[in-house]
Amino acid sequence: KGAGAARNRGVKEARNHFVAFSDSDDEWLPGKIQLQRNFLLAKPDLLFCFSNHAFWNRKGELRRFALETWHEDRRNWEEILGPGKLISSVLKLPQYLDFSYYEGNLYLSAMSAHYLNINTLLVRREEAGDALSFAEDTKTYEEWETLGRLSRAGNCAYLDCETIYQHAHPAPRLTDADGLELVSAKLKI
Repeated sequence: KGAGAARNRGVKEARNHFVAFSDSDDEWLPGKIQLQRNFLLAKPDLLFCFSNHAFWNRKGELRRFALETWHEDRRNWEEILGPGKLISSVLKLPQYLDFSYYEGNLYLSAMSAHYLNINTLLVRREEAGDALSFAEDTKTYEEWETLGRLSRAGNCAYLDCETIYQHAHPAPRLTDADGLELVSAKLKI
């Protein structure tokens, strides 16, 4: 039934407080869940958090911090979400692991740009309620609609670190749909 239906089923069957997603062609980096879980536990006012990601292309080349080209918004995160803060102000991490995070409301920005690689998301399941559901009538961009609903429901944080590797592969990918399918899905969402 597609990615949206699969994700909706996973959310429906989930029993824990937090929900995260992992596609078959992506890889969580060690410590992803621990970092995001501890962050959200320390920031109970936030509904969800997400991060950047690295992308292994079909040539085997690694593109670091790939989200900057993903969302196509030329603004920096301070303009999108608000002033950056160091993660060490919230969590105890070794100094060499310190990085910035940005928190605020993403709703208006999410109406025009797609900021989320779903595999980097961690969300409070119960607090999100019906906002944590995915479109089932498009082949792609189903997570963009979810980002809009989650952003309308509560504030979030972007963690300026990579928590996943996204892997390109020779098999067909949803993001490889033809231009008309991509535009149609984007308009529908």
